[in-house]
Amino acid sequence: MSKPWSVTEAFQNTWGQLLRDFHQWVIPDTDDLLNWCNRPARQAIGVCPSTSMDDPDAMLGWWRSNANGTEGGNTAYLPVLLTAFESAVSVPMLSNLMGVPYAFEVRLPNDPENRVLKLRAVPVGIRAQVVFFAPNAHSATFAAAQFCAFMSDESKRRQILTINMGAGMSSDWTMTIFDNELSPSSTAAQDNLKGWTVDVTLAGLVPQLIRQRDPTTGHLSDQPTVVPVVTDSNAKLPSGEFDLHTDSITGESTVEQVQL
Repeated sequence: MSKPWSVTEAFQNTWGQLLRDFHQWVIPDTDDLLNWCNRPARQAIGVCPSTSMDDPDAMLGWWRSNANGTEGGNTAYLPVLLTAFESAVSVPMLSNLMGVPYAFEVRLPNDPENRVLKLRAVPVGIRAQVVFFAPNAHSATFAAAQFCAFMSDESKRRQILTINMGAGMSSDWTMTIFDNELSPSSTAAQDNLKGWTVDVTLAGLVPQLIRQRDPTTGHLSDQPTVVPVVTDSNAKLPSGEFDLHTDSITGESTVEQVQL
């Protein structure tokens, strides 16, 4: 059985694009920031393992361990913007979200068969951390200030996650960043580097496609649970009046004569 993406897998693509947009958005006022802006995104932004969250030295160590285009292949470019993220269960905003624990019926736009399927919706949170390291304090501080300004844009605070729900189908759902989560703080770093950290928490509903179970093994299958849709029509013919019932799932049709 193919598994759907986790919310962090879906978030990774969306968050990466947002940081690349920020890389293009920044206006530099120091040589360090100008150097960072002129580098390709892959040499200016790094995605660290989630285990390095809240550990700036671990994030910087991870970046320096990667060969990312320098002549020797061992020393990483600086300044650099690093990020890590993870699912967050205990998020205050989740209490404001009303999930849908029961199955509701819906058609997914990219279902080639246009079936009526069953979904649930679960409140989830994601915590993302951004750290900007630079050789001087002003570059790090100004980069953090610009990131907070960038994220205060309403369009940036609502991120669309394309959730792969398995069975070859996906659906777009919105995660929201709240203003009071944008608060930069300074951080110590190795080799007299200056760093600023910004924590961002997102919250939203994530869909779950309900699937059929194998009646023999009880294992989940790739087949979603489909709601039968009966199409009714009525025909008046010289021989009488008839009702036609068609099951869109099974294709079975029945004809009932209601009047001679």
